Amino acid sequence: RLPVGRGDQVVLTTVETIQRLHDFSPPSVQHPLDVRFGNRARLVGYDLRTATARPGGSLTLVLHWQALETFDHNYVVFTHLVTADNRIVGQRDQVPGNGAYPTTSWIPDEYLTDAYAILVNPDTPPGDYWIEIGFYDPLDGARLPVTDGQPLGNRLLLKETPVRVPAQ
Repeated sequence: RLPVGRGDQVVLTTVETIQRLHDFSPPSVQHPLDVRFGNRARLVGYDLRTATARPGGSLTLVLHWQALETFDHNYVVFTHLVTADNRIVGQRDQVPGNGAYPTTSWIPDEYLTDAYAILVNPDTPPGDYWIEIGFYDPLDGARLPVTDGQPLGNRLLLKETPVRVPAQ
């Protein structure tokens, strides 16, 4: 440390931290599910405001999570719009709550409502697409395993709600 005036430190500013509110009431969801991501989170359902998206536009997806146990480090949620052969034509990856709900702040049994504006590539051709979601570690890209009573791999494909991209 370098000497500064009468000591070895300077206070640049003060920061006040507040704990966010935690909700323990199950949400009302448009599409109920019971899918687990590792042993840490359960997707209780999602809302899809519209099943149509335009090239260059966005699609709003709301995920409803329940924390099952504490996370040892922060994960990012990925939301991708994919073709039948798993090519990504749109995506939004973010820390849950658009950064407001890092996974290390999740408390077991709490519910979190998490919105995503999935950006659709401007060159996306007309057709039907699907949304895939999951968690990954931003440090090494490792994804959490997904199960719904049986292993589903490292992503959840929302097959029951295809997204239509119409011709311009």
